[in-house]
Amino acid sequence: MKFEAPSAPVRPRSYILIDLESAVLDETGHQRYQQMERWSPPVDDALSRRGYQRSEDPLKTPRWIFQSIVTASVMMMIEHDDGNLDVATFETFSAPHHDERAIVADVLKALADAPTGCELVSWGGAMHDLPVLLGAVLRHSMTLPPAWRWMAFGGDGRAPHVDFARVTSGGFKMKPLHQAEYAAALDIPAKITAAPFMVTKLIDSSSGIWSSISVRVTS
Repeated sequence: MKFEAPSAPVRPRSYILIDLESAVLDETGHQRYQQMERWSPPVDDALSRRGYQRSEDPLKTPRWIFQSIVTASVMMMIEHDDGNLDVATFETFSAPHHDERAIVADVLKALADAPTGCELVSWGGAMHDLPVLLGAVLRHSMTLPPAWRWMAFGGDGRAPHVDFARVTSGGFKMKPLHQAEYAAALDIPAKITAAPFMVTKLIDSSSGIWSSISVRVTS
């Protein structure tokens, strides 16, 4: 059987790489959730629901939908005739100069300005960046650019999204790794100013160390 592709791939191919950092800043939204559940703090430190197996009780600890985007980095890469790639643009949008709405607006503009057929590239974007971005888009009553509306369906299946955390873990059948772990195992030079788990601590610090967060996201 001979398979014929429905159409020739768009040339030159282009890729847009995104990386977002987020933290739980919406305590008011979490309090609304507690009111919806008619929740009151227990007298002890027990979980709020019988048999709840998670290490964190969502009624006590806000989960990802209450996270706000504080930094976003977007890189556009264009293919050369010889197959190599050239960095066309590389921008970072970060607090305190941008609030979440402004960051999301800049990310959506970068997507809208991308060439036709541009492919999304991320590390763990299917598990973090896309859900958090979509939550922010809805929260601020914004709209995805027409060519990127497939994101609203989770970015799975045949969507033009290369999630390297998915690729390197056999479709998430192996436990996903940090990008730094994979780079270290392959002896690929990599520099990260702050590990992912440190981002929230940097945000919550009294001085708000935004410079370290914005540098980390572009590493």
